[in-house]
Amino acid sequence: MAPELSPDEIRQLLRECVTVVKPGETLILRCPEGWTPDQAGEMQEYAAWWLAENAPEVKVLVVPHLDMAVVQPETDAEFTVRLGRVLPQLLDRERRRSAANWAPGSRPR
Repeated sequence: MAPELSPDEIRQLLRECVTVVKPGETLILRCPEGWTPDQAGEMQEYAAWWLAENAPEVKVLVVPHLDMAVVQPETDAEFTVRLGRVLPQLLDRERRRSAANWAPGSRPR
């Protein structure tokens, strides 16, 4: 007989295996690599149907790749704060990419 799991082990398993989606949030399902657009579309339709029947306040979006994520709705003020936090890094990264693409002796990619 396998030993019983401790409360900490149970919490860890739940964190790794369960995605909690609250009302108003969007569940993002990433379909496996190599799926055709038709397969992704079928997954989108089925997931939307299931959620409409079982959790109508949750939306779903199927995108290519693996894994899942949850998107929480945010107010304009929250979006502005997040944008202010990430935009400088994003712009800096894009400037570096652009400079590398147009450096002397390199070809545009």
